[in-house]
Amino acid sequence: MPRPIVLVNPLDKAMPINLNVVYEHLGLGCLASVLRQKGFDVTIIDAHARGLENNEVIETTKKENPRLLGLSATYRTLCEALEIARAVKASCDDVHITLGGEQATFAAEDILRSEPYVDSLVRGEGEATVVELAEAVYNKRPLKGIAGIFCREQGEICKNPDRPAIEDLDSLPFPSRDTLEYCLKEGKPTMIGVLASRGCYNSCTFCNSHYFLRMGGGSVWRARSPKNVADELEVLDKKYDLESLHSMVHFYDVSFFDRSRKRKQWAKEVASEIISRGLDFQFAVYCRADCIDPANLEDLELLRLLKRAGLSDVFIGLEAGSQAMLDVYKKNVTVKQNKQVLKVFNENRILTMTNGFIMFNPYTTMDDLRRNAEFLLETEQATYWNFAQKLQLFPGVAIIEMLRKDGLLEPEYAHTSVYAYRFADSRMKKIASSLLELCDDDIMVKENSLVRYMSLQTLLVENKVLQNPRVRDDETLIRSMSEHKEQILTSKRQIQKNNYSFFMKCVDLAESGWKDEIFKAYKPQFLKSTDELLSSMSTAFAAFVRFINKSIDKKQ
Repeated sequence: MPRPIVLVNPLDKAMPINLNVVYEHLGLGCLASVLRQKGFDVTIIDAHARGLENNEVIETTKKENPRLLGLSATYRTLCEALEIARAVKASCDDVHITLGGEQATFAAEDILRSEPYVDSLVRGEGEATVVELAEAVYNKRPLKGIAGIFCREQGEICKNPDRPAIEDLDSLPFPSRDTLEYCLKEGKPTMIGVLASRGCYNSCTFCNSHYFLRMGGGSVWRARSPKNVADELEVLDKKYDLESLHSMVHFYDVSFFDRSRKRKQWAKEVASEIISRGLDFQFAVYCRADCIDPANLEDLELLRLLKRAGLSDVFIGLEAGSQAMLDVYKKNVTVKQNKQVLKVFNENRILTMTNGFIMFNPYTTMDDLRRNAEFLLETEQATYWNFAQKLQLFPGVAIIEMLRKDGLLEPEYAHTSVYAYRFADSRMKKIASSLLELCDDDIMVKENSLVRYMSLQTLLVENKVLQNPRVRDDETLIRSMSEHKEQILTSKRQIQKNNYSFFMKCVDLAESGWKDEIFKAYKPQFLKSTDELLSSMSTAFAAFVRFINKSIDKKQ
């Protein structure tokens, strides 16, 4: 019997699994599906979902004895992937090891040069490429000429041409759901992932998605037909009951819709398909700040339609509350638009708790820090995570060349050293590094994870309750629910004010001449107050859940 293919998603130690809902690794699900369609035996080891350390992944993989091992590697999991690859290569005869993902794509040549146990890298979209790779490996054919592959042939690095983007996404099978099946069996809360479109019209200087999704050419943006998207959702609904109280579908599209008329029309048709089929679930999307113009009636109608279809949460690429920083990132949006889009989503009871934000970049000024902080507090985005994030120089992002030209890129920059840059204002170095380091404290990890989780679950439960005609007409119940929710929101605002105050003290310290001993004196009280406020919010959330469960039981 042919040896299997094993696909691995390594453990991301920066995202503690016990504090987060599990997100399916949809990329591996897509690859497994096309490989299985071609008759290959495929095992997915989602180490992050299962909480498996590297040694456990290695032992499990060795037992499978794969002919082909594929590892997904982000910046945060590249070291884990390489450790697994090295150990499996030493134990399994004739195993071919390949890496995929954005980090592997843009650092392919460097990885092949430095890691001899890696045989190939899949660049860009992987479905068509991985099938050709598997067929070549199993039939012992050379990899030279396979589009989308960088590999090693006879000791030399072979850079095959990039593969054009897949135009007909409807031709792909629906993703395999191994991770979802596991999470449901083990009782782990999970988000169901769907990828409905690919591509991005924008080319922000800090992001490589625009290039990754069309490396070999082809359309900038491609979408599955609304019918095909709804077909998959219908299959998921029948199999996993999307209507269950805490379920959530997460659309992984880089931007589900934006300012273009074409993409808005497509989003409208997807929403209409969901509604017409009677599918009842809540979902989350990524989008840009210019996706909705509050002065445009058609845009507001689209938003209301998406809300009816189940849109409950959006991740917006805000990035900054300073116009100067937005311009550095080439966002082509204004601070005013950032504020407007948050306001219009919140008015439509759509959560905007988790958004993209980059507090520090090499060009940041003290004025930028203050403008960013005021923006975060005003818009209720003042999580500690947002106050502490530094620009990461992922391979393939355009800002790298800007920094090189301006003399701000460190000579040792490599794809594994994403913070290898200097600040134009040297005072930024200590505040930026000190705040980012504090993100790893257990209390701040909790602040980042629990506040988001409780905010999201509160909204999901509230939305579900309000959809129930037997409950929403009970004025006493609705009033009591609102009071419980307000206690949660009050705690969240207190946490954000605490974050803001601490950050502003640090800005003052950086401006007057940073002293480590003063910063170290600030930290204990900040951590103590954060822990107390988290406890208060958790108590309010627990009371909210108990109230809802008790109230719903009475209505049954």
